[in-house]
Amino acid sequence: MQERCGKQAAARFEQKNGSGLTETKDATATVIYQNHYSPTLNKCFILEARTLDVRSDDKVSSTEYRSLLDFNEKKVYGFFV
Repeated sequence: MQERCGKQAAARFEQKNGSGLTETKDATATVIYQNHYSPTLNKCFILEARTLDVRSDDKVSSTEYRSLLDFNEKKVYGFFV
């Protein structure tokens, strides 16, 4: 089940986010993930980390997002900005 969790998470991440990097002239967005299978709960969890760097003038503003999801039920357990 742990191996299946990892393979499914990788496939869905790539389908949804491609390489995980998006760039425009004014911004850069990166997304990474980490999966974890819990045998106790029999659930596959995904931790997504997103970073958005916005450039204006000579300044860069960064915002980080983290979300913990149940992979199969698509339920969000937590969100942090």
